[in-house]
Amino acid sequence: MNNLRVLHISTTDKKGGSGRSAYRIHSSLKNYGINSEMLVGYKSINDPDANCLNKKILKFTDRICNKFMSFYGLSDIFYPSSFFLLRHPSFKKCNILQLYNIHGNYFSFLSLPLLSIYKPIVWRLSDMWPLTGHCGYSYECEKWRNGCGNCPYLDEYPPLNKDKTAFLWKLKKYVMNKIKYMIIVAPSLWIKNLVQESPILCKFPIFYIPNGVNTEIFKKHNKMKIRESLGISPNKKVILFIAEDFFKDKRKGGIYLIEALRLLDRSFLKNLVLLIIGKNDVNDEIIIPVDIIKTGSISNDIQLAEFYSSADLMVLPTLADNLPNTLLESMSCGTPVVAFNNGGVPEVIKHMENGYLVKNRDVEELARALKLFLSNDIFLKSLSENCRNHICKNFSQDKEIKKYIELYSELIKNEKSFY
Repeated sequence: MNNLRVLHISTTDKKGGSGRSAYRIHSSLKNYGINSEMLVGYKSINDPDANCLNKKILKFTDRICNKFMSFYGLSDIFYPSSFFLLRHPSFKKCNILQLYNIHGNYFSFLSLPLLSIYKPIVWRLSDMWPLTGHCGYSYECEKWRNGCGNCPYLDEYPPLNKDKTAFLWKLKKYVMNKIKYMIIVAPSLWIKNLVQESPILCKFPIFYIPNGVNTEIFKKHNKMKIRESLGISPNKKVILFIAEDFFKDKRKGGIYLIEALRLLDRSFLKNLVLLIIGKNDVNDEIIIPVDIIKTGSISNDIQLAEFYSSADLMVLPTLADNLPNTLLESMSCGTPVVAFNNGGVPEVIKHMENGYLVKNRDVEELARALKLFLSNDIFLKSLSENCRNHICKNFSQDKEIKKYIELYSELIKNEKSFY
C-alpha cells in the first residue's frame, strides 16, 4: 500500500467529535506507513501534514461568499477554495479523497461532482447533515425523508437565519445524483440505516466502520493519584460530564443531568463531585448544591484519559448522537457510562453489563441509575472491567484503521465494482 495517498477534508484538525475522528484516522494511517494529509477549514495544531484549505486570496473570497450566503440562509453552497482544490498539490497526489464534516462555512458541496471525476470519494458521516436541509441532527423531525421546509430547528448547528431548507434539500439531492464515484462510511448502524432510507444518499454503496479508540492511551490510570491532583477526597464519588459548552450545546443534555441531580437527596449529594470538561459556564452555587470541578477544554488525549479514569461514572444524556468518541474513550478507561438510549449509543452500551441505557429525556430514571451505580462499589467495579474488555475487543483503533485500508484497497483496485 506504499502507493496509497489519502487526502482528508475536515472542518477542523482536532477539535470537536468529527475533527478528532478525522485526525485519529489521518495519524493512524501515517503510523501504518500510508501517505496521509489533511486540508481543514480551521487549523489548531502543529502538524505539517494538516493545513488550511483556503489561504491568502482564497481565504478572503471565501469570507465574502460566506457573508453573502449566511445573509440569505444558503449555507455551504459556494466557496471558491473548494473548486481550486483541483489545483492543490495534495489533491493531485492523492488517490482517495476522504470527507468528514464539510459543513462549517468552509467547503462547497457543489464541488463534489467535479472532484469525483478525478478522485474516488469516501465520505465518513459524522452526523445527519448530508441527509437534511441543514441540521446535523433532526431529532423527532422526519422531513428529511421527502424534502425539508418549515424547519423546526433553524437554530440547530449549523444555524440558518432564513428557512431555505426545502431548497437546500433539493439542491443536495440534485448534486449527489451528479457524483461519479463515492462510498459512504457509517460509524454507527443507526446512521447506516438512515442513509439507506435517505432519498439524497441511498444510491451510494455504504460500509459500516465504527469509530475506534487508542486503547494504549485511553486506559485505566491511577484513580486516587489523579483525584489527589484535583483536590478530590478519595471518599467522594465522581461523575464526569463532557460538552463543548454546557448550556449552549443543548444536544448534549447537560440540563437533564442537573435535573436528575436535583432529584437526589442532599445526604447523597454531599458525597458527589461533578467533574465538567468543556467551557466554564456553569455556576455551581446557583445550579445545584454539589461540588463542581471545571477543567475547561482539554485537547491532550493523555490528560483526557486521566480525567476519564478519575471518575466513577460518566453521564451522557445526549438527545441525538452518532457514535460519540467520549463514550468509547470513557469505557476504554474503565469508566462506565449512563446514557440516553438513542442514536448509536446502544450499539456500545450493554444495559446493566457495562453501563445503563436510560429512556430518552427520562430524568427520574436517570436519577435512579446514578444512585444505583454509585451506591454499589462491587457492581461498579465489575462494570468497569466489562467496559474495558468490550472496547478492546470491538472498538479498537487498529480494528477501525484496518477496515479503512481494506476499503481503500478495494476502491483503488476496481472503482466500478461498487456501482
